Amino acid sequence: MDFIIEKGKAFDKLACISDEKLIRVDFVSSSDSITEGNIYRSTVKKINQNLNSAIVDLGICEGYLQDNYSLVGLKKGDELLLQVKRPGIKNKMPKLTRELSLMGRYCVMFPYGKDINFSNRIEDDSWKLELKAYLKQSIGTSVGIVIRTLAYNVSENEIKSDIDKLFDIWNGIEKQSKLGLNNKLIYTQYDPIEQFIFKSNPESIDKLICNDKQLLKHIENSLKSKIQIITPTFIDTEFLFDYLKLTSQIRNLFQKKVEVNNNISLFVESTEACHIIDVNSGNANYKLGFEKNALEINLIAADEAVRQILLRDLSGIILIDFMDMKENQNKIKLINKVTELLKKDGKKSSVTSITELGIMQIIRKRDKENIYERYTKSCPLCDGLGKVLTDELYFNQLFIELSNATKHTNQKQFKIKIPYILNETTKQYLNDIENELNITIEAEFIDVKKLTLKAHF
Repeated sequence: MDFIIEKGKAFDKLACISDEKLIRVDFVSSSDSITEGNIYRSTVKKINQNLNSAIVDLGICEGYLQDNYSLVGLKKGDELLLQVKRPGIKNKMPKLTRELSLMGRYCVMFPYGKDINFSNRIEDDSWKLELKAYLKQSIGTSVGIVIRTLAYNVSENEIKSDIDKLFDIWNGIEKQSKLGLNNKLIYTQYDPIEQFIFKSNPESIDKLICNDKQLLKHIENSLKSKIQIITPTFIDTEFLFDYLKLTSQIRNLFQKKVEVNNNISLFVESTEACHIIDVNSGNANYKLGFEKNALEINLIAADEAVRQILLRDLSGIILIDFMDMKENQNKIKLINKVTELLKKDGKKSSVTSITELGIMQIIRKRDKENIYERYTKSCPLCDGLGKVLTDELYFNQLFIELSNATKHTNQKQFKIKIPYILNETTKQYLNDIENELNITIEAEFIDVKKLTLKAHF
């Protein structure tokens, strides 16, 4: 798995490449201050017993706690150490927890926990029993420890050393929490670049490519205790994504149509309620029979559909409209395929059965805004509809407004900005209005040439 980091003036661009395909992308600004894993000293401002929640002051902003454990014995004015579980989404406050966790390379420490547990992916029971006995003897059970998958077959001393580093971090957090009086950030679990990398679940980093030597060195130093970096690479260019031909791929993320191959395409549509991915096979050859061809097309489309879900960071309810299949065994194959593909995802997700109409539903955990919400805004011409009025309707409305204006004033000259492209049709509409109302219109239209400028993402 490769990671590309372009240091920019306004923000940094991050990309993850696997099997020579772009699988994740994000942009990081210095204004992104509240990140998952940050630990704050905070004060309880308000408790809402009906909602089992509490509002707390973090200093930089407010956040909320919402679970029975967090509210036990809590009262207004209490000072707490809290960790960001999920950054704020849109107008929502950050979600916080009192169950603090610190991530190392081989372990995750829970300072308020009491047991030693293992990643579900480690299935060697004898190895787990042996390591658990060693750790209980060497560190006791004063904290909770979860052994990560990467620790399997690593020496006991290396794992113990990793835990010792986490103890040092925790001791530093406790000391910092007692200094000063204000609510403040005490510890940054990992910066946004580290967070992006770990959300991709890499076992190691094959290539780490960056266009800034200082940033590359900083990332190497901060990650070396957590993950192996095989080939760190510096490339001296301002526009690294352009240099590596990633910009066009990123631009495609904002398009509805995705070409899978010559015969298959996807249409991705997002609404307030859900995201919809439609599988289209306009030029497919059905010589194997419709059922077998439908399965083959659906399995190919599933790869790209899941890739688009991860790339665009779609979450909540996701509906994939596959080609209809009649045989249950084929539907099961498709469900298993999508389920297996989603295992690579860092977010919790679940796949439901396929309906009679071939629609599969996926529920994916939402922890931040998707790529549309983060990096697009409503068009000032269509107000976010994605469509504008027809020429006929627009100029009819313009005629009515100008007609009313001439009836109530002596004005005969009008200067108007028109959100349309000048062509023979729009020119004729304006001439008709001028002749009908006996007025002069100075119109400013959209300049097509200005719309063709290349924009760096």
